[in-house]
Amino acid sequence: MPPPLLKTVPSLQQIIVKKIVQCKAVFGKLYQLEEDLFEPVPSEIVDSILEELSCPSCVESSKLTANEICMLITSSTSRLDLSKFRAFRNQIDHSFICDALGTRCADSLLELKLCRWILPASSLAFITLLCRQIRVLDLSFGRVTDDHIEILAQSCLHLKKLNVQDEEQKISPAGLRKIADAKFQLESLIITGRTYDVNDIVRLLVNQKRLTHLRIANLISALFEYVKNVSTDALTLSHLILLEVGSRVNKYQDASLDISPILANVTALEIDLTLFSNLLKFDPKDVFGLSKLTSLRDLKIRETIGSKERQNLVKLWNRILSFPGFHNITFLQLESGLCFSKKQCS
Repeated sequence: MPPPLLKTVPSLQQIIVKKIVQCKAVFGKLYQLEEDLFEPVPSEIVDSILEELSCPSCVESSKLTANEICMLITSSTSRLDLSKFRAFRNQIDHSFICDALGTRCADSLLELKLCRWILPASSLAFITLLCRQIRVLDLSFGRVTDDHIEILAQSCLHLKKLNVQDEEQKISPAGLRKIADAKFQLESLIITGRTYDVNDIVRLLVNQKRLTHLRIANLISALFEYVKNVSTDALTLSHLILLEVGSRVNKYQDASLDISPILANVTALEIDLTLFSNLLKFDPKDVFGLSKLTSLRDLKIRETIGSKERQNLVKLWNRILSFPGFHNITFLQLESGLCFSKKQCS
């Protein structure tokens, strides 16, 4: 007879958080009672309330006001994710949020996520002028412009992770050069929606020496250029993302190019299926050095819509597993949802 299933008993904190969230009227009453009511409350409890409020069902039913969100921003707030409240972001006055961030958590805020919040440059300037300790900033799909980048370069000297991806990128080549030349030392940068010049990407790799995670179109061409004209010393990149969009690999590419020396620290590789197939076609032996990435552990191949290579996917997996440098891979994934271990592929 199997042992009885143990029922998980919610903690008092979880019960209180759910009760507060379930009763929308509570917030209005609490705000009228005292604007700074949550100030002495431990940050983990406030974080739990925000997390609970951000679940889809609560977002749909609660319709939080700017005042109510601001009430949950305290002097101990270190992380704030407003991305999940984007459903009613247009009904909230940004100035309330900016004022609360700048006046309440100027010294404590380390991480701010505003995915799909269209934040004016002036609002970003106010936040970053006061919140000087920000390390992580997500402005993805927020129509970020060169003006926003100029502000970040001046104010966010401690910035380590920046996400400014968009469907139609507003950041110009000059904006990318501004990121490259900024005093902050990024560890992660996501900037998609536009194909930038190879030389500007090389400039980014040269100046932002701590980059471990970089998602940008045309990176493979920039790596070729880096090896040819800059150095063969290893970059700090550990998570390599190679996109098909903007990539220029053709029969005239020098097949003798070996980019493996500069990718010695790469442990995870994401690559579009079509791009991988093209690289194999022009350099079937070494794939321009990708076959020699001995530190590689995780491999994700993304299938492009309408790709003709899927029918040869099994052959591709077998070819990949034959690479000398890929013997240590422990996880393979096709982004369409097919995931399997190395044993299942052999």
